[in-house]
Amino acid sequence: MYPILWYIILLESIPEVLLIILLGFALFNLPISYNKALGASLITGLVTFMVRQLPIVFFGLHTLIGAMVLVVLCTWLTGHYVWKVGVAILAGLTICGLLQSIFLPLCFYFTNTNIQNMSANPWLNVLFFLPIFIIMSILYFVIRTSGYNLFDIEGKD
Repeated sequence: MYPILWYIILLESIPEVLLIILLGFALFNLPISYNKALGASLITGLVTFMVRQLPIVFFGLHTLIGAMVLVVLCTWLTGHYVWKVGVAILAGLTICGLLQSIFLPLCFYFTNTNIQNMSANPWLNVLFFLPIFIIMSILYFVIRTSGYNLFDIEGKD
């Protein structure tokens, strides 16, 4: 895995993690303040930056580490049970991963690029994240304004 640059953390990773948290928590009716979600996103972004500098050769391990850090941070910041936070984060990650699996191949096709180009041209990370960011933002807005949730785990212990 190639190291990630600071501006990619700022323009892609932090907004992505923020939307993962907000979407996941909204889908399960778990309250979290925007400031706490932003704080968790910033810390996770810093951890992501440090982990991506390490010589980790196992594909996806950096994502697993980031997810675990995110669950621990959100559990600590919100006081919710770890299983509730884990479910919410997993849902947010699933939505983000699904959108990436749809849009990245389309971005590669229409720009005549591939995954190797993203390490050589890091700004492609930000460019290719834009449609995912827009759709995740719209999903969050719709969920929050409609009151929809997959399952209300707020009152469940």
